[in-house]
Amino acid sequence: MYLFINNISLNKIVLGTGQSKKPFEFLNLHNSQNKNDRILSGIDRLLKKNKKKLNSLKGIIVVNGPGSFAGIRVGLSVANTLAWVLDIPVIGINLLQGKDSQELVKIGIKKLLKIKNKKQVMPFYGKEPNITKAKQDY
Repeated sequence: MYLFINNISLNKIVLGTGQSKKPFEFLNLHNSQNKNDRILSGIDRLLKKNKKKLNSLKGIIVVNGPGSFAGIRVGLSVANTLAWVLDIPVIGINLLQGKDSQELVKIGIKKLLKIKNKKQVMPFYGKEPNITKAKQDY
């Protein structure tokens, strides 16, 4: 079973589970202040609904951008940590690569099946950071 995490939107979290050749089952959660809790409890709910345990996951597909800075960071933190703990591959999917969650999953599974070396997913912000102006020397 594979896990899909999309925490990019400010309004909702999309989680999904499924097999490589079957449509995924998705769960849409409304965002709250505790996004970590919502993602983890949503994953738990999906696994229980399918009568599966966390260790039955074969890989994780996570949307790594572009989108909300905090959303990207939280989604990647959860995905990378689960992948490391379970010793499974994780792949990042750019939101611009597909028109909907099912299409992103298909792309992600193809990439997961080709992975040879497990590594963490890095964020894709879609543009250069624009946080503060550089200090000038006096």
